[in-house]
Amino acid sequence: MPEGRSWTPAGLGTPVAGIAQAGQGPAPLAPAHPATAHLAPALLAPAHLAPVHLAPAHAAHAHLSPRSPASGAPRARFAPLRDPHGAWWLALRTGPDDVPTAALPIGATGAWCRFRVHLPASLAGACVQLRIAAGSAPLAVLPLVGRRRARGAIAFLPAGATRVALYFFGGAPARPDLALHCTRLSRPVAALGLAGRRLPQLARLLARGLCLAPRAVAGRLRAELGARAMEGVSSDPAAAYAQWVRLFEDTVIVPAAGPSIAVLVLHAAEAGAAQGASLAAAAAAALAAQPTGAGLGTLKPGALRQGTLRPATPGPGVLGPIAVGPGGISLAQAVAETEADYVALLQAGEILAPHALARLAAAAEAQGRPPILSADEDRLTPAGARRDPWFKPTPSRSLMLSGVLATGVWLIRRDLLAAAKARADVARIGPDAVAPGHAPGHAPEHAPEHAPEHAPEHAPGPHAAMPLFPAPQAAAPHAAAPHAGGPDASLPVGPAWAEAVRLDAWMRLHEAGGTTECHHVPLVLTHRRPDTETAPPAVLAALVQAHCARTGLPARIAATRPLGVRLAAPPGARPLVSLVVPSALHSGYVTSCLDAVLARTDYAALELVLVLARPGPPDAAQQRRLDRLAADPRVRPVLVDTPAFNFAAACNHGVAAARGALICLLNDDVAPRDPGWLAAMVGHLADPAVGVVGARLLYPDGTVQHAGILLRPDGTGSHWHRSLPATAAGYGGRARLAQEFAAVTGACLLTRRGLWDLLGGLDEAFATAFNDVDFCLRARAAGAGVVLAAEAELTHAESRSFGRHYRPDEAERNRTDRARLLARFPAAFAADPFHSPNLSPWYGDGRALRFPPGAPA
Repeated sequence: MPEGRSWTPAGLGTPVAGIAQAGQGPAPLAPAHPATAHLAPALLAPAHLAPVHLAPAHAAHAHLSPRSPASGAPRARFAPLRDPHGAWWLALRTGPDDVPTAALPIGATGAWCRFRVHLPASLAGACVQLRIAAGSAPLAVLPLVGRRRARGAIAFLPAGATRVALYFFGGAPARPDLALHCTRLSRPVAALGLAGRRLPQLARLLARGLCLAPRAVAGRLRAELGARAMEGVSSDPAAAYAQWVRLFEDTVIVPAAGPSIAVLVLHAAEAGAAQGASLAAAAAAALAAQPTGAGLGTLKPGALRQGTLRPATPGPGVLGPIAVGPGGISLAQAVAETEADYVALLQAGEILAPHALARLAAAAEAQGRPPILSADEDRLTPAGARRDPWFKPTPSRSLMLSGVLATGVWLIRRDLLAAAKARADVARIGPDAVAPGHAPGHAPEHAPEHAPEHAPEHAPGPHAAMPLFPAPQAAAPHAAAPHAGGPDASLPVGPAWAEAVRLDAWMRLHEAGGTTECHHVPLVLTHRRPDTETAPPAVLAALVQAHCARTGLPARIAATRPLGVRLAAPPGARPLVSLVVPSALHSGYVTSCLDAVLARTDYAALELVLVLARPGPPDAAQQRRLDRLAADPRVRPVLVDTPAFNFAAACNHGVAAARGALICLLNDDVAPRDPGWLAAMVGHLADPAVGVVGARLLYPDGTVQHAGILLRPDGTGSHWHRSLPATAAGYGGRARLAQEFAAVTGACLLTRRGLWDLLGGLDEAFATAFNDVDFCLRARAAGAGVVLAAEAELTHAESRSFGRHYRPDEAERNRTDRARLLARFPAAFAADPFHSPNLSPWYGDGRALRFPPGAPA
């Protein structure tokens, strides 16, 4: 698929926003299902609905385009019909965009419903989506799954829902005859239908939930069943990915001009099968890219005499890939000899897709030739089958430090590599090297060599530049500007690691302030063989430790895979942190959590501002708890007389009374699991580009409650990796890695006082929900990064003290808040920059593929 693609029906803006537009105009209905035989013949006008099919790719875009109905097709308008069993046959109609749409019957909303459709044989292999909307606001997107022709789904239709639309991918008959069957379900029946084959998982969830309150168990069950309702097309990840590739991956070579590219295949061992496969694939990709002008750059005669190059094609200026490693040309020599605009770095065993160089060249040209481009990748089984796609966002420093983003093909501008001098400690470090400054730290478990992130959209603002700690004496950053130096040809012969070169090049560019120009291409352009060479963790740890030393970032790096990175504030320079805790002091559980915060936090420079917001003075029980907590000199009570509890207002009152240079919002049902949690969060603020830091929160049963927030197109957010076991690595290892997000939860949120004052605190219009997301998005708009400190772990008994935000009596307020937030940040919700457009924003675990893919962030 070419860069800039948007897998949406032609004429629509965002993948979901076009639902309401598609429902205009009269509609025919001609159900083919036998159950519709009793309907009046006059209502069964011939239908010419428009399934969507893949349009041929062209130079800049590939998109889904609906097939237009035959001209002059009869149309009729009528309301949904009800069968004798109380179910509806919905009136599908096609509008200007030829998308089959139906108005929802009033009796179906505000309840669980089962949708069913029977497809014609020609659509048996198609992917079918049901999209629910309220006016122009998207509410949900879910696949219709089942046997080849009978498809169905169970979904909750909110009271405000007005219409549904069917989207088809992978099939395009000219005259499909369809009827959408809708049956209202009771909650128990819907729960049983959603449980399906998840009964063992639900049983384990109930067993783990014995330590939770009944309300918490019920909430976990609802979340699990809701995820079941939004499952992917196949429960088998390999089968789902195979279908995704078949439907949406565009491998057409696009004729377009672009920069020249020299491919370097780095290898640590002598020539073998992995190296040979990488060289052969690169030569094929060069041949395919030749018509675009994006071939392999010419080399000077000195390199040719070494016999390391093989012509890929007799065409002028296009030569085969270069093997860099033992017994061959050195990296410094290869960079010095090539005259290509870019160098594509591969490790032996990384296989370029045939269209990879053409796609990369086109993307580089479209983006103004940025210094670095990266792309997505997947793995090859021993039999050659593709699986385990690793969809990444653009790298940012917090995630780059883990080393997980340094795999797959990278395109690096040649002058940047020349300026870096391909140093000996970058490309060639033996496998027995020890990371300098190595110390035990938080070491995530081994995870697939995957994980993603993105650079901030804005440059850091003035508030972010305030020094938090005195800068240590460190070596000056290596110049990364173009033409800042010549190549270093004194590299010793030894193993060469592409991961090390990529990682060092990115970090040195970051030190020079150039990584905001880097670009990520959301296409799978590399396939990783099982025998692919992998850089030793000690090599990467040494580079990251050196980068942290040069930039003054306090870090301990453990040579694991992914790298174990633990940041902490220097002991001698710890600013005062004000923990602002709004509370109603309703139970002893709350006081036990606050006791734990005070007793199990090893960061000494703290105060706890306890905000008691209620109408009138506290009652006797509240006063007893307040007096007991206030006996600790670090606790400062703040009483707020208010008729109704407003979380945002309570936080603002607490911050106004706080004295700390740093502000940490903390729920009263949160307790530390690690005494170093606050020091770890403060350590991230040593980076002046970071303005907000969140923590990893776990349920009392040890599963994930919060590991970052993903933004959805409907103006809501989901906690990524919710309910994942605490020890699990998650998608690409990201469940346990520090990284940047669009937002983090206000249950534990650290920020600078200067940034808080600049933004005016929390928006009190968001009384109970969305105030944290709004604050984070405003911080990002002001130029401050939002980072999850995954090494800071706390237990959060969600909604134990204040109750759930999404109770039925709060539904109208939530709808209003969501609409306000969506109107304020439409671009952020249209495409979350920290989540791959190839992964669905509707699924909390972060693994589900997006059918179809969204527009690149």
